[in-house]
Amino acid sequence: ATGGIVQGMSGSPILQDGRLIGAVTHVLLADPAKGYGVSIDDMLAASAAQDKAA
Repeated sequence: ATGGIVQGMSGSPILQDGRLIGAVTHVLLADPAKGYGVSIDDMLAASAAQDKAA
């Protein structure tokens, strides 16, 4: 176990209670147990907007 987020994990799924809630985007270098992610709602909205534009 790494104890946190490591380089190369960007895009990895974030699961909570067995449900996909988003994806990893960044790690805080000062505390690798913390980082940023994008929510699945935002990803689905962006995908829908892209589909409409195509």
